[in-house]
Amino acid sequence: MPETTVQPAARIIAALLVSYGVKNVIVSPGTRNAPLIVALARQEGLTLHSIIDERTAGFVGLGMSGRLFEPVALVCTSGTAVLNYAPAIAEANYRNIPLIIVSADRPLRWIDQDDSQTIRQNGVLHQIVRGSFDISSDIDILDYEWTVKRTVCQAMLTAMGRPKGPVHINVRFDNPLGKLCDVVDTPNDILRNIQAISPTPRISRQDINLLGRSLINKKILIIVGTNPPDDRLTKSLKIISQNSQIGIIGEAQSNMRGVKCVGSADALLVSLTEQEKHELLPDVVFSIGGSVVSQSLKQWLRSCEKYEHWFLGAMRESELVDCFQHLTQVLDVDVPVFLSMLAGYLRKHSDKTMDYAAIWHNKYENLQRRVKQYISSIGWCDLKVVHGLFENLPPEVNLHLSNGMSIRYAQLSAYQRYHRVDCNRGCSGIEGSTSTAIGASIRSKRPTVLISGDMSARYDIGGMAVSNMADNFTMFVINNGGGDIFRVINNTRHLQEREEFMAVGTSDDFREIANAFGMQYFYIDNISELKKVCDKMRQHHSVPWFCEVDTRNVENAVQYQNLYKQLKENLL
Repeated sequence: MPETTVQPAARIIAALLVSYGVKNVIVSPGTRNAPLIVALARQEGLTLHSIIDERTAGFVGLGMSGRLFEPVALVCTSGTAVLNYAPAIAEANYRNIPLIIVSADRPLRWIDQDDSQTIRQNGVLHQIVRGSFDISSDIDILDYEWTVKRTVCQAMLTAMGRPKGPVHINVRFDNPLGKLCDVVDTPNDILRNIQAISPTPRISRQDINLLGRSLINKKILIIVGTNPPDDRLTKSLKIISQNSQIGIIGEAQSNMRGVKCVGSADALLVSLTEQEKHELLPDVVFSIGGSVVSQSLKQWLRSCEKYEHWFLGAMRESELVDCFQHLTQVLDVDVPVFLSMLAGYLRKHSDKTMDYAAIWHNKYENLQRRVKQYISSIGWCDLKVVHGLFENLPPEVNLHLSNGMSIRYAQLSAYQRYHRVDCNRGCSGIEGSTSTAIGASIRSKRPTVLISGDMSARYDIGGMAVSNMADNFTMFVINNGGGDIFRVINNTRHLQEREEFMAVGTSDDFREIANAFGMQYFYIDNISELKKVCDKMRQHHSVPWFCEVDTRNVENAVQYQNLYKQLKENLL
């Protein structure tokens, strides 16, 4: 068999990806991207994962990059292939996850000429990436390799900037398996990448004194949104949480293990009187990380008057995020350093008898007691299932949650027991929950557990076709006969079209689906069986698990709504 020529652009891209810290590449088969696949496969330092479906590949890359805290590349052929990445790329953009999309393309002269697999690929993802870059095949031979190197370096610097995010490199090949030119790079020359040294966002003691003076004896509420585990941030939050003038609100996907904070904001705010809410009005709100799940919290903060909102950290370029409609300052600082220094200043200068933090914690502890009492009193239902999983799963697992009701039930559960909790809350879509969790599990030493609804599982059934799914991956699919969130939220629960066109119940046989993908199947329809399966997970299993949790013919929505009704009416 004759040796295949590796095209210069493909060799340069492969080498530069490694030099910028890429170790994993998700490739999808194709002809136009064949030179890229060959070059990447032959490049030392890269591990390739082959996934046929680009939509699944995008979410697998998302989960992998989010777990590893490093860039992951996605490589596809020309035509509509790159469009299938869009949902995962949008999620990566709003979660600051550095995915490197490399799409092969046809020469510019053949676009819109009815040639096969041609669309306008250049810039097709420009609304959801930090930068779009096009490498033409119609460049003078003397400048071609220099242009490729410079373009790839610019793309990688953009992806790894502050904050990180996805980029799209579109590479045009004339004859994908033919020889483009006779110029041959030496490996050392290829690896000469371009580095940018940006000043670390520091804050001086003088700045802390100036800002701190404006915060003396003010009621400060810190809200941590979607955020990966961060030991430095967690440590600084533990320090500043000791201050009596500071309350902290977090959620399951905030990943603040061990931080004394208020969770279940939706349930807490529903349970409070207007007078109690008035007592909790902040003077200043600090927000950290991405979006929050709690709609009640967002609505309350939007309706409050006379407080300042400080966003801590780097915002996405050219965007001003003002979710609470009170933004007054953006502090692009090293957040853990800022919080630790501010904690020291306020400890010296503020009134230590303030009870703002105590009011939050007392009300939250009372809420937790009431919620636990309610869940103990109800029978088998979705709420009891998710609560039971959080109470009984081994604490060393990494948890992934699908969107819809799973993430909302989690806010009422003991999520701080776990190493990390993830959910695609950048765009809050259900389409890639399974693929994202599987991608994370492939490069994780810890067992990974996905808690999903039946609609989310059906939507992303292709994720289970990933050939190298981790043995220690487990998915719990709560089969409640469709999208239960439509039976809960006010906008849809009373519509006569709800069941046929929104909740859309399933007749799928999950046992057959699990067997088809080589997963061990478990059927669970009571709390005792649920606990037994959780106990079995403390031993390593040699194949992935699929656990169907049957809550059909149960009034799941009613049980959830009754909790909030009883909290509001102070019946618990």
